[in-house]
Amino acid sequence: MNQVPQTKPNKAAAWRSNLRSISTVLLTTAVLLTIAFTAWKLNQQHNLYGALTSNAFLIATGLAITYRVANPVGWNLVVRGMGHDVGVLETTRIWLLAESRRWLPGGVWGYASRAIASKAIGLTKTSATASMAIELLATIIAAAIVSLAGVMFYHGELYSAANELFAGLGIDGNLALAVGVLGVAIVTSAWILRHKIVQKFGELRSASIKPNWFIGAVGYLIAMAVLNGAVNSVLLSAVGTEQVPLVAMVSATATAWIIGFFAFFSPGGILVREAALAMLLLPWLPYEMGFTLAILSRFAQLVAEVVGMGLTLRRWPRFSVAP
Repeated sequence: MNQVPQTKPNKAAAWRSNLRSISTVLLTTAVLLTIAFTAWKLNQQHNLYGALTSNAFLIATGLAITYRVANPVGWNLVVRGMGHDVGVLETTRIWLLAESRRWLPGGVWGYASRAIASKAIGLTKTSATASMAIELLATIIAAAIVSLAGVMFYHGELYSAANELFAGLGIDGNLALAVGVLGVAIVTSAWILRHKIVQKFGELRSASIKPNWFIGAVGYLIAMAVLNGAVNSVLLSAVGTEQVPLVAMVSATATAWIIGFFAFFSPGGILVREAALAMLLLPWLPYEMGFTLAILSRFAQLVAEVVGMGLTLRRWPRFSVAP
């Protein structure tokens, strides 16, 4: 007996596919326009044409692209530590595309896009959300470790600069230090008690990760924080002849990232992160020079984001690393 072809479901599937394609194009266009406008606005305000055409900026942009493409491996380590056999190239593509959408209004597009796209690699929405939370925790811990390393070597200089930063924001330096210590204690306690927390919230059982994988993710993200700081070190020659010790630059860059991350009112921490970096570098650079350096760094990162988005336009083959 001949069966009648099911045309309606096929039409519905084709319609959904076309809608997804159109949505992707619109979102990508919106992100690119936002990045382009941000770059134009920064250049208009600071007149950086000479520095942007320097060899130092070219090299720094290459490092920023390397950082951008390599950074998603941290998320892959987290996902694999949660027991999911996923390919590095697959997770990198999802991470790059989703992260670029954080520029869109609302601040949730990046995480929502990654959670939805993760279905293609076999992750449930709960597992994807849990993996992002753990990745974020690992990133903050890595940045904090790098920040503390700088404090060990240049505690006097960085502490005075931090005090000046907090004073400019109307925050008492000792209070900020106490809040920071409290925050570290809370994060540490939450990690120690994570199994009890997971038991209380059954839907988050996928948040369990093997400790060795988590430590590996933190170690990898520390290396990424160092690479990110190296971008700014290379840019030094584009703004002047002053020198900043590499450890201090890496530490200041990580600290500025943390400050910018918690500036929820600013997409991508724009200008907040730059101002924080300029303040933290005051022991070595005048504020104007430090801020120019930070703006150049932002330009390099914007170029890296566009390149990263371009890499997501093609389908990558599955590439899995044995556990």
